[in-house]
Amino acid sequence: MKIAEKTEKKEEPKKEEGKPKAEEKRKNEQSSPAPGGKPSPDAGAKEQEKKELKKEERDKKDEHEKKQEAPPEATAAATGPQVKDIISKSSISLSLDRYDDIFSDFDPRSYSERALSDDFLSEAKKVTREKKDNFELELLIPEGVRQTASEAKIKKRLKDHFKKHADMLKAEQKKVKQRGLMVVLIGFILMLAASFLYDLDHPLFALTFLRTMIEPAGWFMVWYGLDQVFYTGGQHKSEIEFNEKMSKASIRFTSY
Repeated sequence: MKIAEKTEKKEEPKKEEGKPKAEEKRKNEQSSPAPGGKPSPDAGAKEQEKKELKKEERDKKDEHEKKQEAPPEATAAATGPQVKDIISKSSISLSLDRYDDIFSDFDPRSYSERALSDDFLSEAKKVTREKKDNFELELLIPEGVRQTASEAKIKKRLKDHFKKHADMLKAEQKKVKQRGLMVVLIGFILMLAASFLYDLDHPLFALTFLRTMIEPAGWFMVWYGLDQVFYTGGQHKSEIEFNEKMSKASIRFTSY
């Protein structure tokens, strides 16, 4: 009997030591999926999160590459007269409510004789300031008030006005420069006369007084004449350029 009790006492601690090992094995099996079995919900969520992160990184990389790529430029060859006209001509537009907006309200004459409006001329100067000679002036007019028969007269009146004023300003500029050159020449003659009187060793008071008068007069006339040639004569340069550009421009009416 004593021997049996001893063997039973020895077996009990073995059973108690085996319990924690079995529990650890069961926990490991629950945490790691068996081969061929389905993954646990936590592992599946982590895999899905990794895939989404990879997708976001790939999208960001593609977007960054697209931004770095320059947009393709149009490299069509400019051939043919139509394309050359488009390149050489630049169009400017002025919006009108009626045809009378082009002309002065105080002039009751017909379109072929009326004076142009100051507002129209001021706006035309603004929009054509940086344009070259070859451009198209497009006048936008409401479709309900268009009169095709009147447009031909208005175009002719505009061309005549700008050409006339360009010729007048050029003639005036030429006249101012010619007058300035004449004054310069007279001034040089007076200075030469004053120099000649200096060489005359004569005590006559009249000659001394004359020399004193013509010397500063000669200097003044030379500088005044040069001012007329180089400054006053160029004051109308911008006005001449504007009128010449407008006289050469192609004028077209368009409905809106």
